[in-house]
Amino acid sequence: MHDVSWMLVAVVLVALLFDYTNGFHDAANAIATSIGTRALTPTVALAMAAVLNVVGGLIYETKVAKTVSDLIDQGVSSNTLVMAALIGAIAWNLLTWWFGIPSSSSHALTGGLVGATMAATMGLGAVKWDKLMAKVVIPTVASPLIGFLLAALVTTVLYRVVHGGTGPIEKFLTRLLAFALLTTFFTFLLDLLVGKPLDALAHVKVGASWFALPGAAIAAWFMPKVIGKGPAEVNGHFRGLQTISAGYMALEHGHNDAQKTMGIITLALIGAGHLEKGAHAPLWVKVACALVIGLGTFSGGKRIIKTMGMKLVKLEPIDGYAAETVAGSVISLAGFLGMPISTTHAITAAITGVGATKRFSAVRWGLTAQIMYAWILTLPAAGLIAAGSYFLLKP
Repeated sequence: MHDVSWMLVAVVLVALLFDYTNGFHDAANAIATSIGTRALTPTVALAMAAVLNVVGGLIYETKVAKTVSDLIDQGVSSNTLVMAALIGAIAWNLLTWWFGIPSSSSHALTGGLVGATMAATMGLGAVKWDKLMAKVVIPTVASPLIGFLLAALVTTVLYRVVHGGTGPIEKFLTRLLAFALLTTFFTFLLDLLVGKPLDALAHVKVGASWFALPGAAIAAWFMPKVIGKGPAEVNGHFRGLQTISAGYMALEHGHNDAQKTMGIITLALIGAGHLEKGAHAPLWVKVACALVIGLGTFSGGKRIIKTMGMKLVKLEPIDGYAAETVAGSVISLAGFLGMPISTTHAITAAITGVGATKRFSAVRWGLTAQIMYAWILTLPAAGLIAAGSYFLLKP
């Protein structure tokens, strides 16, 4: 084991600074739609998102963190390399935040790490391109597409239900799908609120399937309140559901995004000789990253909140519920598979999918194109900044 150097301390502090910028840069991912539909006030929404970011960073396995720390050959890791990667990611985060563009903090960090590694080794061999492709690039393309299509489907089903449907077959199918959606949603919530605490505090493992019956009962109680009522009349009911779905989105944002910083600090500790190759994030790293991303989220990111919640598509509570539920589910699945996907991509695609089902012109496609350009530029731009930073920093 090596002594703790000032450079390692600086790397950890800068990593936590990235975590903080990730929080305020991506705060919009969790709660912009709730603010845009006036389901929550900005202060309440940010406070809720901050707390659930912390919880999400602590309660899940660190599969995403493990992926991040394994994207390069850990034998070439050094404090200088990790510092350069972080500078690239932070610089790109701040630039896109200043212009109110919801780019991906995840891809900024990945691009920074790849760029710094290539600069450090003057080659391509130290980057694990197969893992980068399977865990980052393919999910980058697939997650927005899945989010768009699922959000469009969920919104279509919910609108058909609240309108009442036009025929017996359509009524049966849409109500069945809506019932399945709500049952799954409430089952997940019960497992999260009851099952997870029982496992953590009393070591009593209760499978999610045990909550399917009460979840179905809540769904059956809720559906008669909205069937055939029309969108305007159900806003109050869906405003309550959207508050829950915003919390779900915030939880999953903490799950996926806090772990990215855990992975980069773990990589720095491995490079400095304080952890063995392949080690998981220590507890103190998990706690620090979860708390800091929560603090960053509470700080706001109001520029991007305005873009996501008000400029992209005009949303009603039923729309916000659909977008947040779908995006949260996509992020949750990615976290389970250890994929550090972009929460920005997931929620933007879901909001766009919701808007496209209402009418094609409901989406501001010019703004969507600007966001897509930022997505495409993020990996190479952060990588170039990181590579330049490495050459400036190296001894």
